Amino acid sequence: GITLARELFPAGSKTSVIFITGYVEYVSDVYEADHVYFIRKPVETSYLKRALDKALEKPRTKSSVFSVQIHGTTQLIDLREVLCVESFYRKLRFRLWNETIECYGSFSVLPEMVTDALIQCHKSFLVNPAYIRSMDRQHFLLKDGSSVPISRSRYSDSRQAFLDYC
Repeated sequence: GITLARELFPAGSKTSVIFITGYVEYVSDVYEADHVYFIRKPVETSYLKRALDKALEKPRTKSSVFSVQIHGTTQLIDLREVLCVESFYRKLRFRLWNETIECYGSFSVLPEMVTDALIQCHKSFLVNPAYIRSMDRQHFLLKDGSSVPISRSRYSDSRQAFLDYC
């Protein structure tokens, strides 16, 4: 349950997790997952009420999901999965961990939450600082082994944005 909660509801998730168990030996392990309460079986009503109240008080984080139009359908993209975005020939290419999504558009049509979270390191590239492994004067090396170019004119701003993120 702890592993599943960690995978399905990572830190910052809008879902509040309450652990209920008869296995007290796992009390320390629950801190591996984001949760609001831990209740031991048999469940006492007063503890359950407190846990539910705390779950409802959990501040809601802003969504990291945005949508793009692809051939008349709406596709949702989670910003946390975006490695980088490339603009070319009036198209946007979103490189995610497990797929690449292309749609018509330019950086100017992207929601502010996207452009604020990513670093524009080139006139044609935005990069997610969460996936940068290293940088040199010409490239960001990403955690998947790929690289994203940094233009000379954007080097200083890109470097500063990366350092601020770090």
